[in-house]
Amino acid sequence: MKIYTTLSALKAVNLLSADKDVRYYLIGVQVTATATATRLTATDGHALGIHQSEQQNEGVDFVEMIIPNDVIKLIKSASKNVDTVVIDTADGITGTIGAITGAAVSFKAIDGKFPDVQRIMPKTLSGEPAQFQPYLLERFSKASKLLGSKNGLINVAYNGPSTALVKIDATQNFIGLVMPFRPIYDTDEGKTIPSWASEQLSAPATKSA
Repeated sequence: MKIYTTLSALKAVNLLSADKDVRYYLIGVQVTATATATRLTATDGHALGIHQSEQQNEGVDFVEMIIPNDVIKLIKSASKNVDTVVIDTADGITGTIGAITGAAVSFKAIDGKFPDVQRIMPKTLSGEPAQFQPYLLERFSKASKLLGSKNGLINVAYNGPSTALVKIDATQNFIGLVMPFRPIYDTDEGKTIPSWASEQLSAPATKSA
């Protein structure tokens, strides 16, 4: 089987994977392929990224595998103008992966069950504002740049305390999900500017002789 995707998509989605986690199956990117499409999915449990592209995969009916992060980090292209990556595997467990103009890297898929992404996909989006960890939004911005955005712009569709949707300006082939966190202030204190910030600091009055 030969499964095709792009290096930019693989690297972008990989930004959303876990780095160190007891859930070892999150330390990689899940590749799901049919004869005509390749989907890449990664999550650290707080944020998730999905990229899907139309591809003419060879010898594939349906296959799923999790490519480890340390393998993905080794993939490099010999040409900045060529983005294609090919995954060559006979059994969906072992094989090689590499940019079509670069060296192929051997891999062994992670033996684990990846989360059911469709189960956490929001059915509706309330638009209610929420708070998000800045480092998670930064990952999406970096992913956006890898996928072609000049400024790394992202759009967050708020969903109150539930999972929010993230889209980027570079492509419609990528979406993200991000979990909010509980606000630091649950009362009106968080909406009040403290008095010290509203007052101008000034030099002390000069004493008369």
